[in-house]
Amino acid sequence: MNSIGQMRDEMHQKITEVERNHWWYRARRNILIDFLKGHLPSGRKILDLGCGTGFLLEELNHWGEGWGIEASPIARAACKESSVPRVFAPDEFRRGERQTFDIVCLFDVLEHVENEEAFFQEWSNCFHSETKLVVSVPAFPLLWGNHDEASGHYRRYTRKTLHKTLGKCGYHEVKGTYFNTLLFPLVLGSRTSERFRRKKIPHGDLDLPGRWANETLYRIFSLESKWAERSRLPFGVSYLGIFERMGNETGRA
Repeated sequence: MNSIGQMRDEMHQKITEVERNHWWYRARRNILIDFLKGHLPSGRKILDLGCGTGFLLEELNHWGEGWGIEASPIARAACKESSVPRVFAPDEFRRGERQTFDIVCLFDVLEHVENEEAFFQEWSNCFHSETKLVVSVPAFPLLWGNHDEASGHYRRYTRKTLHKTLGKCGYHEVKGTYFNTLLFPLVLGSRTSERFRRKKIPHGDLDLPGRWANETLYRIFSLESKWAERSRLPFGVSYLGIFERMGNETGRA
């Protein structure tokens, strides 16, 4: 099976500990939710495939009927502790009555999948002909670093390579942008310096910085919330797009 949970258990545990306070997760949630609300209608049935600890699924449930699938027992336990409903292990979901969704979210999931085409084939029963696919991925191979290795990533994407990958799976983009643009030089410098370090950081970028630094980075990253919704940013640490099945030429979502 093309797992949706190939991240190591210790990384899931670390995310559970820091996610609600860490600048990156907080600002990223704001940007992803604002992007969805700006381009897709509310009140729909939504699947967060690879939902992790449910940090985003909590917000999706305020906006529609959210469902989650997560392979990690540690992450599913965090969902339960946060009282996030309708979260299933992959095998548990498959054993139930077939469900299809209006919106399927793959938030930082595809980079964990070895074979993307096989992955889409595996989960094709969740899609109907009008399903919108919302994808975020880490961007630019030159930013490859210790965090990618610690997280079990297979790759980082560019807009072109993501389009090519999803095109092979039968989807084309109707709206997309890079994001985490303002902090791109900082991340690039950090990744470059990593190549000269002998010691790797066990949890990649997940260590929580000091309070002042954490809040400053959060505020800078959060500035992009409306930019990502309204514009097409030319570069960034991540890429975000809405895709639909080829042949459904509806234009902008």
